[in-house]
Amino acid sequence: MNVVNQGDRGESTVYVPLADMESGGFFLDATGSSMPPPDRPEDSLAKGFTWAYRATAVGLEFVTPAIGGLILDRYAGTNPWGILGGVIVGFIVGMTHLLRIAKQSQ
Repeated sequence: MNVVNQGDRGESTVYVPLADMESGGFFLDATGSSMPPPDRPEDSLAKGFTWAYRATAVGLEFVTPAIGGLILDRYAGTNPWGILGGVIVGFIVGMTHLLRIAKQSQ
């Protein structure tokens, strides 16, 4: 994706990303010289979608193994061990992800 920046004197500069920005990538301007990436402020909508995605992912990580355990119990006749194992696995996976998110946001 190219980023166009309007300069002070009306000139346009096209930035061409050469690598993933999170891994320390850099940009080339139209003349081919290397320059740092442009500043991109995060808007509140993007932050909201990010947190909604995180909350949904953690919620599904808590619930999905329990549902899988319930299905296993119903078809394999292992009542209540499948759902119990699913709840334990879901709790461990969900809490691990939740702690990782909390550590990233500090």
